[in-house]
Amino acid sequence: MQVSVSSVAPAHAELTTQAVQHEFDCMISGTTMTPEKRKLSVMLANAYRTVATAGVFGYPPSQNMYQLRRTSNYNQKKLSPIPIAAEFELWWGNHDFGAFINSTAVYDPNFDYTVFSQLVSGYAVSIGGTDTCYGQKQVYCAFDVCTAMTYFGMIYEVGSGPCMVDSDCTTFPGSTCNTKNGLCVKNPSTPLCPPNV
Repeated sequence: MQVSVSSVAPAHAELTTQAVQHEFDCMISGTTMTPEKRKLSVMLANAYRTVATAGVFGYPPSQNMYQLRRTSNYNQKKLSPIPIAAEFELWWGNHDFGAFINSTAVYDPNFDYTVFSQLVSGYAVSIGGTDTCYGQKQVYCAFDVCTAMTYFGMIYEVGSGPCMVDSDCTTFPGSTCNTKNGLCVKNPSTPLCPPNV
């Protein structure tokens, strides 16, 4: 499931220059999307997902909300510097357009602004992106999710909020709970589509 979002807003993201773990390195020649920016993107997405687990904007709290990891599948375009934090703020702001059809977190098929609903999709497990797409200065992110699961109509499972123990994380076998952020962590060797899908 992929989403191209709005033009860049005039804001600046603070980026650290400290060493970033190998997970955020990119082997593509000529890229200007630094490991620090990649790390910031994943950190921001997970921070918003943590907030969403408790229920926000009148939407219900979730269960089985998974922590995103970075994927390099979407870094194939030439990149340019851009204020990434501003884009995440815009995506989060899309909740105003009514992503949910009702309090059970069912997706409204007539809703065009899908970036908020994808940002809080309980079935998403990784994120990849670029800051230039088709020559336009935009943040372009794709969230890895089992396609069959998106047909259920739910953006996320309604529940009691952030995970507290590993047994709270049941979507993917062998998942654990990151008690620091209340998000479930999928074992990387577990298939993207659970056995019952």
